[in-house]
Amino acid sequence: MLGSVQLRAMALDRLGLITLLSSFYFFQVWGLTNFGSPFPSHTHYGFMVLSAIGIVLPRLWWVLVLNAIAFSAYHVSSLPVASNNQTTAFFFSLIVVEITVLARPIN
Repeated sequence: MLGSVQLRAMALDRLGLITLLSSFYFFQVWGLTNFGSPFPSHTHYGFMVLSAIGIVLPRLWWVLVLNAIAFSAYHVSSLPVASNNQTTAFFFSLIVVEITVLARPIN
């Protein structure tokens, strides 16, 4: 057992599916924003690893929340941004953070 996550094969719930798909998206966005960023490269690689953990273990919902908070901070620190992909990821991150604050997941 890893925290409250069971490692045996189980069907995904809705939150696990959202975490899985979002982790793929964040992995791609962190890779695209690596160069020309105010953050050092190892920070991007760290969040790419965090996204990979979310892909492998989609029941870890906090991976999605950490990615959302970090990407929101990254986007605000690098404004103005002329990328539709980054702007979409930023608004998605804001929605994830808002949902986390308003309705915390039940373990």
